Amino acid sequence: MTIADLSTNKCDLVSVYQSETKGNVASTISMDEIMTLKQFDPKHQSFKSKLKKGDEVVVLTGKSKGETAKIESIDKKRNRVFLEGKNLGKKHTKPDLNNNEGGIIDIPMPLHISNVALADPKGGKATRIGLKTSGDSKQRIAKKSGSVV
Repeated sequence: MTIADLSTNKCDLVSVYQSETKGNVASTISMDEIMTLKQFDPKHQSFKSKLKKGDEVVVLTGKSKGETAKIESIDKKRNRVFLEGKNLGKKHTKPDLNNNEGGIIDIPMPLHISNVALADPKGGKATRIGLKTSGDSKQRIAKKSGSVV
């Protein structure tokens, strides 16, 4: 059994690595094996998404379910999106030099990227995104209506 044969258990990866190197920690490991180890490490996994900043999206879950909003920013490391005016949280602030009064402020909270879907440009309902290549350029297509996003 090699490192590439294993599925997702990180402990198994380490034990196979130790058995392949016969316990010699100083032995060299190939770059492919390092990438395989990183692939199963949750710190190095990232969620691929075709959503971009400024897209009109539909919220699929949570207190703003069914509402549409624009994407303000995307946090790729944490797989989160910030929406304009949606999923607001309350922050209690003390008086300081910048804010003399203090009080309760509304701040946008992030949503997981899997909890939003692109709003179809024709119907406004949630749709998936496809890619269509024409010549050298790629275009994003709404799967529901087939229109260009």
